Amino acid sequence: MPVSDRVSEMFAGELVVSVSGEKIEFVKIPAGTFMMGSDEAAENKTENKTEKKTSVRNNGPRHQVTISRPFQMGKYEVTMEQWGALMDKNPSGRANVYEKLVARLKELDPSFDAHWARHWLNKSKSDNLPVDSVSWEEVQEFIRRLNQADSVHHYRLPTEAEWEYACLASNTAGSTEKLDDIAHWSGNSGNELKLNPERLLGPKMLLPVASKQPNAWGLYDMRGNVWEWVQDWYDPYSEDSQVDPAGPSKEEAEVVEYRGVETVGKVFRGGSWLDWGFAESEPQPTYRDWRPANFRHTDLGFRLVRTVK
Repeated sequence: MPVSDRVSEMFAGELVVSVSGEKIEFVKIPAGTFMMGSDEAAENKTENKTEKKTSVRNNGPRHQVTISRPFQMGKYEVTMEQWGALMDKNPSGRANVYEKLVARLKELDPSFDAHWARHWLNKSKSDNLPVDSVSWEEVQEFIRRLNQADSVHHYRLPTEAEWEYACLASNTAGSTEKLDDIAHWSGNSGNELKLNPERLLGPKMLLPVASKQPNAWGLYDMRGNVWEWVQDWYDPYSEDSQVDPAGPSKEEAEVVEYRGVETVGKVFRGGSWLDWGFAESEPQPTYRDWRPANFRHTDLGFRLVRTVK
């Protein structure tokens, strides 16, 4: 089906766009100034049979940023249904993942509760789960198709500065919400699968969007559930005050070794239902991570920003 037919309704005066009946809602974000980043480094302490290792993630220096123009940000993370309304394939494969995992749990623990298994499988197939396992490059194709069909708005990923500003909302001096109230993160998302426990309680997993409370500007899941790609290439911050920073060009981005290869990467924010080693630091508004633009992971998604063309 042509993209123009899939985007069947456009609400120029409202904060919503409809794609084959799947409505994507937006929230107006005002212009403003805030302090971006953190001077406190996050530590990742890992230990195995052969080594103890501590790595540090630097999310500073803290610096002043001005967002000079208002913009509209997705009220929710883009869902599997919304992705499927515009794209030909859903990369998440969520139901199959959990069916395989439940089968493994039953194999490891003969006393595994079948009722419990049905409960988690039903949740894994429920509506409004955020799309995951999408690369930054694949997200660009989703956005290209949406832009092709809408003559009124321009869609894109948020810049890293826009994302952090919107995450902090009116608490621009720092986040004040209780993490468990607003974030589905590794500390409250379930139990890790272990090979030799006394009792297998089950896997961690994502939740439908808006399962937690919104922030002060009405945005859901800015912290936790799935990581969210942003527009910027990764590079250390400058100490200088900035207005509407958009990050470095690809040529200016920091070259970092990833899996034995020197590369540059795109930034993602917000933390997820999984623990990547930095625990409570990951869902903090200032925490940043990156991977190559073709990277995909089971807890990596996105949300949209739009402006008037």
